[in-house]
Amino acid sequence: MVNRTRKNRSTPERRGATLLIALFVLATVSSLVVNILSTQTIEWSAVRNTLAHEQALYMASAGVHRAAAELEANSAWVGTVDVSAFGFSYSVTAVDNGLGGVSVTSTGTVSATSRALEATIEL
Repeated sequence: MVNRTRKNRSTPERRGATLLIALFVLATVSSLVVNILSTQTIEWSAVRNTLAHEQALYMASAGVHRAAAELEANSAWVGTVDVSAFGFSYSVTAVDNGLGGVSVTSTGTVSATSRALEATIEL
């Protein structure tokens, strides 16, 4: 009969080294994941802000085009038009500038973001 004895590969001084290395690797990977998620959250927020900023600009531009259409239909038109739909809105005001044209101010709003455009339309 063969007598098999089990040899302990690790010495008593090294018994906790593997656990410490595993904890260090886990802490490092966790730190990297938290850093990446934080960066992605900031980037996502910037993208949302840029999108709202551009959409508000497009709404303000739509207001200027609306004023131009009103003036094309009636060259004596001055006043204010407010349009709102689906969370998007614009407010456009046209006033006679006294120089043979009309000054148009349009403000587009999306969520909490507003953009304003000013234009002079020659008649």
